[in-house]
Amino acid sequence: MVSEGRTEKDYCIAGKLEDALGIKLCGEVAFPSFRPRDGQPWFPFNGPVTAKMFVQKEDTHTGYHLEAKLIPVSSHSPTTN
Repeated sequence: MVSEGRTEKDYCIAGKLEDALGIKLCGEVAFPSFRPRDGQPWFPFNGPVTAKMFVQKEDTHTGYHLEAKLIPVSSHSPTTN
């Protein structure tokens, strides 16, 4: 397995998800070099490839805010003729 020349990248998408829900969608990927050195096997046989996606929490949750409204309902039932 080749450990030199690995490429590792990570990226997060925030925008509207972070504004509305307080989360970011993130991903990471790592893979070996596509160009082998002398005597080494070619990709994908020269080492592991890893990829993952996850959601990252960005806000702090301190509680809930509930609102209620009382709507009076008539108690009489309609009559039939």
